[in-house]
Amino acid sequence: MPQGFYLAGALAQEGFAVTYCGNRVPSTFSDSNNLKDIKVKLIPLLPLIIKTKWQNPVNWLAGLLVGLKGYDIVIGVDNQGFVPAYFLKRAGATRKLVGYFLEYNSPRESPFSLATRLTGLFGKYSDIILDVEKTRLSFRKAWMGFSCPSFLVKNVPPYFGSPELKKPHHQSLRRDLAVLYQGHIGAENCLEELIQGVIACDFPIRLTLAGTGSPTYLERLQRLYEPYFQAKIVSYAGFLERARLKDLFGEHDLGVAFYSDKFGPNNYWCVPNKLFEYLSFNLPVVCSKNPSLTFVEREGIGLTVNTDNVPEISGAFKRFHSDRGMLLAMKKKCRQLFAQKYNYETQIRPFIKMLA
Repeated sequence: MPQGFYLAGALAQEGFAVTYCGNRVPSTFSDSNNLKDIKVKLIPLLPLIIKTKWQNPVNWLAGLLVGLKGYDIVIGVDNQGFVPAYFLKRAGATRKLVGYFLEYNSPRESPFSLATRLTGLFGKYSDIILDVEKTRLSFRKAWMGFSCPSFLVKNVPPYFGSPELKKPHHQSLRRDLAVLYQGHIGAENCLEELIQGVIACDFPIRLTLAGTGSPTYLERLQRLYEPYFQAKIVSYAGFLERARLKDLFGEHDLGVAFYSDKFGPNNYWCVPNKLFEYLSFNLPVVCSKNPSLTFVEREGIGLTVNTDNVPEISGAFKRFHSDRGMLLAMKKKCRQLFAQKYNYETQIRPFIKMLA
């Protein structure tokens, strides 16, 4: 996820001198003009870790070598980034240690992960913690043992790295209902149940799957539902670059974000960035009824469903198809909330204010 670079860009916009040390520049920022505007010093680590079984330790060493020249603040993203950030603080190379956690991997779920174990040991030395979800943050506090200030920053897209999101975006309603799933292709995303929900609809509907993941799982879907792929009721667009992805959002009415609770707490308490990307392009969402996602109904930007209940999934699509007034109202609310609340600059502001 590109949130680490979003944070680097937000800090740079506020006048901080920022060095971004990572494997690559996120595709969101691949445009050189965007990079020039953001003014973040880039140090890619990919050449150092490619084709090695020791990715974490080599990555940590590279981060340490960069960081030893000294920084006022070092921000470690997820468990893998937090460990070298901690060692920099212990070495006196930074005054503040910030942990920015996008994934939830505790020792209970990942008992053999060295990065997770070390994060649990070193967490109490943090100066600030950032997380994406309130309940998950309380779990993290219990196993990391920190008592420092903490902030919630949802996985939202920024303005500064995506200037196309600032432009007015209008959609005309179609006769059919065009549904988009964009993201990881895997069983944990309940895509089989999603396809079954589309097939069960008794009105014109089409589903597009976009992204990458498990080739075996994708082949299984295409084999099981071959007639529907051939009839273009379901289609697979593959992995798309940013420019094409923008067009794809504009060709659909709804976005889908399903996460099964059978695949651990990281799924159960997730707040996925795809949900807010849909939001930024006026796409209401149908998402799983996880506790961390029920806010979409409170905000009036989508519906939640039990992902193991196919009639419930198809019923949500039917509501959008039959009540076009609701669909239009939610589209308007999506754009409004993205501009006012669910953009990265707004979400990160309390943290930056504390640093200043």
